[in-house]
Amino acid sequence: MSRHRQQMPQTSIVVGGADQFGALVVSNAKQLVKRHPVISVSWVVGLLVSTLASGYTPSTTAMQNYENKMIGLDDESVMRAQGEMVYWDDIYRRSKGMFWTCNEQCTANRKEFERRRKTYLDLNKAYLKGEADAKSELGIFSEDGVEETRDLFWRKVSGGKQFAKRATMWDAMFVGIGTMTRRDEGLASIVARIAFRFVVNLTMGLFMAVFQFLFSMWTVIWSYQPDPLSTLAFAAMAALGAVSMLATWLLGLAAVGVTGVYTVAKLAETAQIEAARQQGQDPRRGHPPV
Repeated sequence: MSRHRQQMPQTSIVVGGADQFGALVVSNAKQLVKRHPVISVSWVVGLLVSTLASGYTPSTTAMQNYENKMIGLDDESVMRAQGEMVYWDDIYRRSKGMFWTCNEQCTANRKEFERRRKTYLDLNKAYLKGEADAKSELGIFSEDGVEETRDLFWRKVSGGKQFAKRATMWDAMFVGIGTMTRRDEGLASIVARIAFRFVVNLTMGLFMAVFQFLFSMWTVIWSYQPDPLSTLAFAAMAALGAVSMLATWLLGLAAVGVTGVYTVAKLAETAQIEAARQQGQDPRRGHPPV
């Protein structure tokens, strides 16, 4: 009888704890929305902008002017100059001696590479200037401007995901090496450690992707030559959409973690109820049935 009474407090605390934990998470989420309505509304607006915004369709005249200006640009000369620059850069590097010494032939190759590089930079600068003049006919808020900005964002996100995969592969290798000295560690523990490292790496990769996008988007915006007011408005909307997507991903990762904790708690609760029943104890009341 005394043995059952000593187990009563532990059982009464754990049973129902998982349900209370889930209710606590939902309650805190509701309180957060109520305390910060501006942030919550901004988050929703950012999601709508990032997923639904498509830009306006340029007029026929604007499209015609854009196409005429783009036709007048010589992109083949830029590509040819770039290929020659890469070719002479390879020759210059191959002609270097030990410890990066450079003889007379190497010096001549370097001068030729620098000449080809200057030619490419001049042609590319002229091409980008002409392209910006053509894009100004469309506008940054056009379908092309919005789509180009969205493509940039997803390219950065893809790079962040690739970073997380590479980092997790290295982490998994080191975890595997570490388990050789800890043979008592189970498979579930190893998988949990690798999964945790992946979540951490993915979080870092997404943060880096969004910050890189916030800096790189200015290149896209300026390439359309908008007026200052349009520049600030578009940059604010693009930044809000990117940050809202980042917050959504972080909330998703947090939800996965909460779900894992909740599942483990429910399993522990079920196991304790079953153990209490086997001992002849009522798990819902915390004392032996009469």
